[in-house]
Amino acid sequence: MNPVHESTVRAVLTVALLGCVSSRPGAVAGRILSTVDSVPLPGALVQLQAAPNVRYAAVADSLGRFLVSPVVPRTYGVTVRSIGHAVYQGTLTIRPGVTSTATVLLSARCTLDSGSAMRDLQAGRPRLVFNEGIAPTALTIEDSAFQRRYRVRYEILGDSDPNAAECLAQNNRVVGRYLDGRYGHSWRAEARRD
Repeated sequence: MNPVHESTVRAVLTVALLGCVSSRPGAVAGRILSTVDSVPLPGALVQLQAAPNVRYAAVADSLGRFLVSPVVPRTYGVTVRSIGHAVYQGTLTIRPGVTSTATVLLSARCTLDSGSAMRDLQAGRPRLVFNEGIAPTALTIEDSAFQRRYRVRYEILGDSDPNAAECLAQNNRVVGRYLDGRYGHSWRAEARRD
């Protein structure tokens, strides 16, 4: 077995580091979308990691767009996170002087969506669902009258509910189509606006 001399190791590391510094950096740009209606996911976090000390990150804008630049060319592990969605993990190779493009679709963690709306309708218990944040409002007298008149209930969630807004929108679209078919469009004038 040949012993490795410390000077040889230093020379190899120096050449490797100079090679990284001298090559043109690359970049990655793209969009983060939800699998529910392909809506953009603003605030999604995109992370690239090649080693414990080589990390890059970006946050998606209001249209779900992101840019990570400049990036040292090499292969990275990619992690994308967004609240209410499954985490994406994969790999990406950044090439010198090239901006790679990627569209990442994150699966929403929905307990209330079009499927749950269909099950509610089949059970005779349709519901329109709203997420009102940290301090949900109570139902008004008008809300109670609406529920009785149209045989649908309002469900008001707080901000701790894991359902993404697009999941709730799917649920409400299905229930809305049901109400349109049963009552025409007149119910819409009386429904909550949140």
